[in-house]
Amino acid sequence: MTKYDALFEDEDDIFGGTPLSKFYDIVTQSSSDVVKSQFDSTAKKFAMMEMMLEKYISEDELNKALSHAKIDNSEQLNQKAKSLLIEWTGDIVMRLDS
Repeated sequence: MTKYDALFEDEDDIFGGTPLSKFYDIVTQSSSDVVKSQFDSTAKKFAMMEMMLEKYISEDELNKALSHAKIDNSEQLNQKAKSLLIEWTGDIVMRLDS
């Protein structure tokens, strides 16, 4: 995290805030049908990725690998999580517009 990151992640700024806070803002203000549909789509994608990985390694090996990766790549993990939250927020907003 750079020393200026806090300037761009102010929870109270209507145009700022963290990707997580903005995701929650959108989710709590959106149609429950749209949010449920997005969650269902995301859960199915996650399940498919997990099924694909389990073809090559066992569930225990997968969990161990995830634990190690979480520790070894924490900054990359945080950046990817932010990116996914922004993507999901955009997906929900796009569904609201249609």
